Amino acid sequence: MNRLCPICEEVYSFAFTLPTCKICGLLMDPTPSNGIYGDEYLLHYKLYGQNNFSTLLLGARKHFIQSTIQIEDVRSLLDYGCGANLFAPFMSNTTHLTTFGYDPFLNREHEFLKYLKLHRKFDIVTFWDSFEHMRRLEIVPLLKGKYVFMTLPVIDNIKHDLVKWKHFVPGEHVWYFSTQALIKLFKKWNYKLIAQSDFEEKLRSRGLKSFCFKHGG
Repeated sequence: MNRLCPICEEVYSFAFTLPTCKICGLLMDPTPSNGIYGDEYLLHYKLYGQNNFSTLLLGARKHFIQSTIQIEDVRSLLDYGCGANLFAPFMSNTTHLTTFGYDPFLNREHEFLKYLKLHRKFDIVTFWDSFEHMRRLEIVPLLKGKYVFMTLPVIDNIKHDLVKWKHFVPGEHVWYFSTQALIKLFKKWNYKLIAQSDFEEKLRSRGLKSFCFKHGG
C-alpha cells in the first residue's frame, strides 16, 4: 500500500495504533495482506533486478556473507522470500554453493522441501527484505540454518512516528523489530548474533540494518 497521496504526495493518516508487546517492544501490524502479493508484485522485483543497482546490491550482500563467515566451509544456501529469485542464482554462479530460492507468496517450487526431507540442513538461510513480511516466524527454526543472514527495517526508538517512516508499509510489513527484540527472538531459537552492519542503509535508505545469527548447536 502506498502511504503517500498520488496527487499531493502528502502522507495518509491512519486511524489505528499498532499492537505492541509491552515486554519486548515488538510491533505487529494485523492488516490483511490479501491481494498484495501476485503478478504485479513479482513484476516489480523482476524489473528491479534488471538495473545496475541490483548487481551492486547482490554483490554487497555476498560480501557481507564472505566477510562474516568462512564461506569455503559451507555448502548450501536458501534464500527465503526470494521475490524474483535473483540472489540464489547469483550465489550459485559466483561461488561453489548449492543454492535454493523460495518465496511462499510467489513460488510453487518446493525443491528446498525435498532437500529438507533428506534430513539435510542449510548452512546459510537468507532473508533479504522478507523477514518483516512473514506472519509465521516459526518457520525459521524449521529451516535448520546454521547461519541466518538478513536485512530488514529496524526501529530502535519505540516513540518513532511510524506514519512518517518510509518502512511503515501496512499490509506488507507485519513486524517492526528493534535490534534487541530481534536478538531476543533468535536467542529463543538458540541463535547468537555474530555480525551487524549498516551497509544496506548506506546503499539504500535509512533504517535498514543487516544481521547474521549463528545457531548454537
